[in-house]
Amino acid sequence: MKSKTCVLVMLAVFAGSSLLITATESHPKLLASNRDGRAVIIENGKIVQSFKVPGICHDAWALKDGSVIACGKDNGVAKYKADGTQVFMFRPPAQKGTSTEIHTCMPLADGRTLVAVNGTAKAGGKSSVAAKFYELDPDGKVTKEYKIPGLESTNAHMQIRCVRRRLNGEYLVTASMESKIIILNPDASLKRIIDLKAVIPKTLTANKIHGICALNNGNMLIGLGYGNAVVELNANDEVVWQLTPKDVPELGMKYAAGVQRLPNGNTVIAASRSKYTLFEVTPDKKTVWKLPANLGGAMSTVQVLSVPYDEAKFNSQK
Repeated sequence: MKSKTCVLVMLAVFAGSSLLITATESHPKLLASNRDGRAVIIENGKIVQSFKVPGICHDAWALKDGSVIACGKDNGVAKYKADGTQVFMFRPPAQKGTSTEIHTCMPLADGRTLVAVNGTAKAGGKSSVAAKFYELDPDGKVTKEYKIPGLESTNAHMQIRCVRRRLNGEYLVTASMESKIIILNPDASLKRIIDLKAVIPKTLTANKIHGICALNNGNMLIGLGYGNAVVELNANDEVVWQLTPKDVPELGMKYAAGVQRLPNGNTVIAASRSKYTLFEVTPDKKTVWKLPANLGGAMSTVQVLSVPYDEAKFNSQK
C-alpha cells in the first residue's frame, strides 16, 4: 500500500492538476455516462455530481473548463457549466415518418459539438436509413447538417453507438447492429468499412458493438458490446491487443462498452451490465482499480478527468 501511495503522489505532482487523484484514493476522478439518464462525476468511490439528459446516456464529455456535454437516447444533447447550470439542450428537428435516437456526441474546436442522430424513415411500407450528423455552435444552434453514409441497418435504436473524429479529420463510426466500423473522410464521404466479424480472431465475437476511440498511433480501440471483449486494431485491421473475461475473471465482464487509452498505456473500460462496470487495466491485463455496478448502475462510457480533453486536437483517446 505504501508503494502505491507514493506512485499516486508522484502522479499528482507531475500533472499539477486539481482533478487528479489524491494519495488516499484508489481510483482517479471520473466522468461516466449512466444508463439511468445521467452523466455522473465519481470521486472517492461516490457519485458527487449528476447532469441529466433525456433517456439512456451513452456518451458524455468533460472539457478543460469543467463543463460537461452529454446525450440522451430520447433525442437530446445537453451542455452544462461546471456548477450544473444548463447552457443548452439540443433536440434534432422532427421529421414526419422518421424515428430518431441519439447515442453519441463529441465536443469539437471553437466550442462546437458534433452529434450523430440515428434515424429510420418509413414511407410506402418500406424503411430506409435517415441517420445524420449535426454540428452545433456554442449556444447549441445547428450550423451544419449532413447524412451519415455506409449504414445498412434500419433499426434506429442500434444503428450507431459511438462516433469519434480522428486527428486527421476522419470519422470512426460503430455500426452497432452490423458489427462494422465505418470510416468516413473529413468531408463525411465514405472511405471504407471494416467488417469486424471478418477480421477478429475466431475466438472472439462482435455482437452489437459499442465504443471506439482513435489512438494517436493510428490504431483504434473498440468495445465489442455483447461480444464481451475489447480489441485494438492497427492500420491493417489486425488485432494487436485484446481483453476478454478470461483475462480478468474477477471483474465479471458481460458487456464491453466505452473505452479510453491513457497516456501511460493503460486502458479504462466502461463495462455496462458487468459486475464491475468501470475499471482500469495495464497493457499486461492487470487490474489497477475497479468500481462495482452498485455504485450507480450500468455505465456506458468513462473519462479519466486527469487527462483533460482537448477539443482542438481530439486527443483524449476516448
